[in-house]
Amino acid sequence: TENCMESGCCRDAGYTCFTKNKFWANCNDTCSRGINLQDPKEHRTPWSCDVIGEKGHLMCGSATENCMESKCCKNPGFTCFEKNEHWANCNDTCTAGINHLDPEEHKTPWSCKVLGPTAGDLGNPNPERCTEHHSTYPTRISCVGDPDARGPYAPAKKLWSCDCDTGCQAPHPDLCTQCGSHTGTKCYQALTWYCCDDEDFTYHWS
Repeated sequence: TENCMESGCCRDAGYTCFTKNKFWANCNDTCSRGINLQDPKEHRTPWSCDVIGEKGHLMCGSATENCMESKCCKNPGFTCFEKNEHWANCNDTCTAGINHLDPEEHKTPWSCKVLGPTAGDLGNPNPERCTEHHSTYPTRISCVGDPDARGPYAPAKKLWSCDCDTGCQAPHPDLCTQCGSHTGTKCYQALTWYCCDDEDFTYHWS
């Protein structure tokens, strides 16, 4: 359900980025030109099925590769974070500033701008135990104050995606990270996190 128009790549092996029109492209294993009756009625317009990127080839980066162009990651739970205008890397987390684990010759600040979606399963790790939270301007992502969680612990699972429905929730649009547009509406990078009713609950990416 994510627009691959800019990245031209897909998280899932064997999938290809096919265009619908000049605003929208989606990752699928196949594509038939014309109307897709599985599209919602309000979006039931013809698909061109032109290929963006390399057909059926997974171009996403590993933990040691530059994901600046692909904007996606091979490893589940990893997200492509920007360091600077030349380098981006796939990690599970990112803290803006100097990373003391970087080699001395590369010890420059990370911007930690999110360039693409988190790889892997995007769903609730346990709907009976975990509540979902979502924001295009996430400033507090701990589970403090969650009525269904019992303690001030970190979310059991966090993932980034391109949201074309919520809009920018920041005081100023420049504080949100745009990730494309759909039918004239701007899309923004959004963080979804899950708070579970047991601090010992940990989601294991598969």
